[in-house]
Amino acid sequence: MAQYNAPSVTITAPISGNVLDAGKDVEFTVEVLDADGDITKVEYYKGEEVIGISSISPFSFTWQNAPIGLHELTAHVYDAAGHKSTSEKVTISIAINVPPTVNIINPVVQSVIQEGEDFEILVSASDSDGEIDKVVFYANGDLLGEDTTEPYQFNWINPNTGTYEINAKAIDNKGGSSSSQSISLKVNENPQVVIINPEVGSSSLPGASISISATANDNDGKVEKVVFMVNGNEIGESFSSPFTIDWNKPDAGIYELQVFALDNDGGKAEGEMVEIFVREPYAVQITTLTQDTIVTPQAIIPIVSEPVAGYEVTKVEFYVNENLASEDDAYPFEMDLVVGDAGTYQVYVKAFYEYSKSFESNVVTVSVDQVLSTAGMSIDEIDIQIYPNPTTDFTRISYQLNKSNDVGIALADLTGKIYYSQSISGNIGENIHQVNLNNLSSGIYLLRIETGQKRYIEKIIKQ
Repeated sequence: MAQYNAPSVTITAPISGNVLDAGKDVEFTVEVLDADGDITKVEYYKGEEVIGISSISPFSFTWQNAPIGLHELTAHVYDAAGHKSTSEKVTISIAINVPPTVNIINPVVQSVIQEGEDFEILVSASDSDGEIDKVVFYANGDLLGEDTTEPYQFNWINPNTGTYEINAKAIDNKGGSSSSQSISLKVNENPQVVIINPEVGSSSLPGASISISATANDNDGKVEKVVFMVNGNEIGESFSSPFTIDWNKPDAGIYELQVFALDNDGGKAEGEMVEIFVREPYAVQITTLTQDTIVTPQAIIPIVSEPVAGYEVTKVEFYVNENLASEDDAYPFEMDLVVGDAGTYQVYVKAFYEYSKSFESNVVTVSVDQVLSTAGMSIDEIDIQIYPNPTTDFTRISYQLNKSNDVGIALADLTGKIYYSQSISGNIGENIHQVNLNNLSSGIYLLRIETGQKRYIEKIIKQ
């Protein structure tokens, strides 16, 4: 009697113990062997029921709409000689996949963020019969991005202004999915604000009130208020258009004005800074010379030019008799004026400040007189004696007049600064007058005596 080898069959898919989703096709694949003949067909069984047949290698079968429940599956193989074998049982379950749950944690209902801000969308997601594969994020139906790891989040970089419906979809490991509720989100457009008065570079006098006005608008809401700042400090608020406040009598100085607008959704706008000046109409003043200063020949006179409050002076030019004598571009602005022989010198300065503006000071007259000796004068003029000289605390002036006359006496330093000045009614005969030098520093001073049309100058040495 001839021997034969029966074919063999093994189910390679599905795998025993699999739990498959209801409504999805079940794919059968098998591995068959036959040593002495060709395989003619493979039958697929659910229990005792044939659910499919395949007769072409590779042998496979798709079970569509598999019913829910526990199923024992086998495969029967046949060869050309009519031999048959049955595979081992494979047990699978067909079950309904419970979809995942997903909820938006952030943003909350009616959230508002500001223009230019980044925003994090955060959700919670879980799956009762499996695992979350990924969470996908949407804004107004447009895909933003996805996240595959918990916590499920998406960082939205600088979204455009506008209103959005934010939602998320969770997808589990079995392909099940569900979407969250939609949450409204507003990306608020900031308001706009600008100072319209005063203008950049404008000037006002110290002690005068200044009206500050701004225009402000908001494209997606309304402006709640405008805050007015001076040099970084708030000076007032305005809550309705026209947005205006009065700045009460500022002192001299340079001021930076700025405004902020706040809208009804928390947006904030910063207007451009406006620099203004509160100051006197002149930029500098000569502080070391007085009008009609009188000095001796070859005197060295320090000239110092001080900026007036409210000005930022960048350079000062010094003029003598309309000729440029010197210039200085660093504070303190100064030069040494060396006067020549007897005569009159017209001194003024020209200061340069912001926006290429310049200012010329008033002209100060400096007179150079010869020092006339008082010794040996005739009685027809004036007979003067000054003693003690040198002195430590005072000097006494003795003078003879041949007729009553007014006598002017002044004491000044070599720069022309006057420390003492008095007009006296002189009588016929001898007159004595004392000048106190006790509070003066040691040095050389000029004692000037005037009577009628005559002027006499004597050097006084204070020890």
